[in-house]
Amino acid sequence: MSKETLLANLREIPDFPIPGILFYDVTTLFKSAECMQEMLDTLYEMYKDKGITKVVGIEWAVLWQHV
Repeated sequence: MSKETLLANLREIPDFPIPGILFYDVTTLFKSAECMQEMLDTLYEMYKDKGITKVVGIEWAVLWQHV
């Protein structure tokens, strides 16, 4: 799998959240086992020697509601 394949699996949503914006929905990548594996392998290779011991995630939907 290649970067081009990952890009081809992104869902594009035109005019979201406002006209003129092209929103890329990454959830389509999580639905494909092959895409998910490629993303994880790529992230691992990028950061394996960086000394990272913890990863923190923030739920964006909660933040979006407060904007």
